[in-house]
Amino acid sequence: MKSFKKLFAIGFATAVLLTSTGAFAGTLGPETLTGTSAKSSEVYLGSGTHKLVAKGISGTGVATVKKIRVLWPDQNVKSVDVTAPYTSTAEFNAEATNGGVNQSYYVLWNGSTSSAKAQVSIDHP
Repeated sequence: MKSFKKLFAIGFATAVLLTSTGAFAGTLGPETLTGTSAKSSEVYLGSGTHKLVAKGISGTGVATVKKIRVLWPDQNVKSVDVTAPYTSTAEFNAEATNGGVNQSYYVLWNGSTSSAKAQVSIDHP
């Protein structure tokens, strides 16, 4: 009886973990990007509302959330104009899957000069 209770507890904990994991959406950063075309790490966000946050460190530029698409150019999802030392934010909706495959995103920083710099992240609103 004791081993049955232990086995049941392990099975129950596993079931709870597996069913609740999808509810946790991912985040990115913060990462500091510099230059006229700098790319952040790629991240799986899950589905739902997320917030792009871009804090200008030096200069000006545009931070754009990009949706990775296989065999097609990556899709612009949301962009913000950034001027140091201010922070710009924008909310967007992410998709968990695309054609049955996990959907990934990243942030592209297009600074106005090679020394333009911003700290970018994707958070939950």
